[in-house]
Amino acid sequence: MTFKGNTTRIAFLFPTFSIKGHGYILRTFQKDGGNYSESVHTSLADELGADFVEEYNTWEQHDSVQSDHPIENLPFTVGRPSSSEGTLIREMQKTIWASDDDGLYPSDIHSDKFNLPTSLVARVDGVPVGFLFGFYRIACNKSLENLLGEKRISIESQLMGILPGNEKRGIGYNLKMHQAEIARELRIDVIHWTVDPLQIANAILNFNKLGAFACSFYPNYYSFRNELNQVPASRFEIAWLVSRRVKSNNMQIGPWTEPRLPELSDYSSDMQVLLQEDLSKSQQLTKSVVAVEIPVDWVGLQKKNIALANHWRLYTDRIFQTYLGFEEDQYVVTRVARNKKRYFLLMFKSGIVTRAIESASRIV
Repeated sequence: MTFKGNTTRIAFLFPTFSIKGHGYILRTFQKDGGNYSESVHTSLADELGADFVEEYNTWEQHDSVQSDHPIENLPFTVGRPSSSEGTLIREMQKTIWASDDDGLYPSDIHSDKFNLPTSLVARVDGVPVGFLFGFYRIACNKSLENLLGEKRISIESQLMGILPGNEKRGIGYNLKMHQAEIARELRIDVIHWTVDPLQIANAILNFNKLGAFACSFYPNYYSFRNELNQVPASRFEIAWLVSRRVKSNNMQIGPWTEPRLPELSDYSSDMQVLLQEDLSKSQQLTKSVVAVEIPVDWVGLQKKNIALANHWRLYTDRIFQTYLGFEEDQYVVTRVARNKKRYFLLMFKSGIVTRAIESASRIV
């Protein structure tokens, strides 16, 4: 915030939505109080083209009302975190990623007043073992927005983590499905997030179990390096249409659970297969479906053979940067398949995916 050209305070704006319409949370840091006046809020809202601006001072007391929902036949529950569990989310982030304190999200964002559209924990015997949170986003992916025909409020799903020892229990899947249910209650159709294209477990969850897809790609998206990212941290942007669903022999869009991982032989003969040893070759992709091999253990590969990991990243980056998108002759990643012990991302011609989205039935 500036006055007569001088910086007077530091504040952050976060999109938010309520019965008052589209607005912004003005996140301030005034230890001794002294919040901005209503006239400043109104002036700022007018400048931003918003219905309102609501101030949120981090030094004030902000509480969160806990909720808890059992998951049928599973030994954990999912719900909103309490105020104390907001602090535990921060600690879980540090444990999972070995993050420095400066890289951790503040615990107060899970308060009711901050109004995150997604703020969830998974509990085993009442103790949080996983979390998921996300922010409002004013629009969705531009290509998808053009396809859907209007500007749409969406959710940017920021971070999901499961404590070591609790993987493969369905916690991540159920956190995401609860997120989708909340989004539909908020009349939000699209949830976005970013993922590493070469993480096989995440790919199976995102594409095969959730029915999301990737239509945008960002090479070297993050500058950080950590145990999970020892090479350039490239990312897919994921789009999840939580209010639409379609399934055919070779395509699924929207929330589904696939009973098994499909084989490459399950798909069209009009397929081009790119094995790891082919990735460095010049490629012209023309088939209806393209299968791109990815590593079985991406994290382990970075630890054992950094040169080979850089090779995978370099050449898959080139493919995704060239061919991913909704333009003519581009592709959209929608599935994972295998051939014996090798795993592949399946990219479908954008026209195939467009027709699937247009024919999708709405979930009520």
